[in-house]
Amino acid sequence: MFDADFHRDPYRVYDGLRSQGPVQMVRESSRGHHTWMVTGYAQAREALSDLRLSRDTRRFGYLFGDRRDIAPALRATMLATDPPGHTRLRRLASKAFTAAA
Repeated sequence: MFDADFHRDPYRVYDGLRSQGPVQMVRESSRGHHTWMVTGYAQAREALSDLRLSRDTRRFGYLFGDRRDIAPALRATMLATDPPGHTRLRRLASKAFTAAA
């Protein structure tokens, strides 16, 4: 999924991954690292609520042999924050996404 074919037609790659099961180990070709691709809805919900999995982009430095922050622009956003910071940001944001709003 990290090659030119994926960028030309990602849906074909996603279909292939889903046909093999809801969770697949994939290899990032330029560095040879492995990561997990979750394509199943139930499995994605489970992964997103599993506190053993981190959203903190600073924790991904091991992929590069160091502790660098791979996504500094995301560092303080809800997308890249673990609880309790994520919970605090979600509470603040949820007020803007009510039916009344």
